[in-house]
Amino acid sequence: MINGTSNRMIPKLGLEARGVTPVADGMNLEWKEMLPSGPGFRNMGNTCFMNASLQCLLHTPPLARVLAQKMHSRHLSKHHKGVSGFCSFCAFEELYPQVHNSSRYKRVVTPTSFVQNQRVICRTFRPGRQEDAHEFVRHVLYGMVKSSLKSSGRKGMDRTHNHKDEMRSIVHNMFGGCLQNSVTCTSCKAVSVVSELFLDLSLDIYNSNTVASALEKFTAVERLDGNNKYRCDKCKSYVSALK
Repeated sequence: MINGTSNRMIPKLGLEARGVTPVADGMNLEWKEMLPSGPGFRNMGNTCFMNASLQCLLHTPPLARVLAQKMHSRHLSKHHKGVSGFCSFCAFEELYPQVHNSSRYKRVVTPTSFVQNQRVICRTFRPGRQEDAHEFVRHVLYGMVKSSLKSSGRKGMDRTHNHKDEMRSIVHNMFGGCLQNSVTCTSCKAVSVVSELFLDLSLDIYNSNTVASALEKFTAVERLDGNNKYRCDKCKSYVSALK
């Protein structure tokens, strides 16, 4: 499931309503008005993967509104005045006015903070090397989840936060969801349910012309049979099942 899950599905997940349905009523997913084209991003040595990702995130309406209001830095200054080091959320707040208030800036933006902290964002990244845009977005979003949890005012968040905490974060409200996998034994009809959080989904686009059709394929019922039978805990044997 993705954000927007109906309330009647919540008991099946066994999680709190406010955690399973992170898209709050009234969250506007569109721009209120048409905006002019923003500036381009300078390529600082095979950083096009990063530039494309940053442009996409900075032009996501809900995130752009949060950055414009400096919600993260306001909470941070209130609860953690001594925090230091690279913070993805803070870096986005610094970059936002250069992109959306570009009349006061040059027409080319240099995302210096992100480029200089590639190894902080992802330990396997190497400056000057072309990296994967999807992987960059995943690491940046997760870094923002951790940053938003820290700015919430809870102490020791790095050690104690859990999945429900993540689902309450601003970033998870905008980008995340909860995926429910259920397997039904065709013999005893027992159902095994596993729920997990996600910030992104990998969809098979073969023969799919739209995101909706790719999602339909992703959630289609799969029969587990033959060499791929399911071991039912209730039947104590390998059986045919529907996933």
